[in-house]
Amino acid sequence: MQFKPVLHATAVDFAATVRGMVLPFGVGAVAYAIAGTDTVQSAYPDPATGAYTLRFLAPGTYLVAASAIGFQAALTGAITLGNSETRTGVNLTLLLAP
Repeated sequence: MQFKPVLHATAVDFAATVRGMVLPFGVGAVAYAIAGTDTVQSAYPDPATGAYTLRFLAPGTYLVAASAIGFQAALTGAITLGNSETRTGVNLTLLLAP
């Protein structure tokens, strides 16, 4: 079996950014940008503040999610980003798993 690498490139001039916080902070969460069924970007929030940044996103519609072991995943509604747009205040709160 041979694997073929797949490269995704986005011109930096048009790339969008999403910023926010994942709470509670310091639980080892990961934030994700999801387009369709593909995770296109991920970031580790700052353990001291919960702040995260998802960079270099192509203009389009995304869901933003966060997950951590022992917590239920958190998910936003659809977020549509334009060329060079920076969307701030995309905050996610993780709840303890039952």
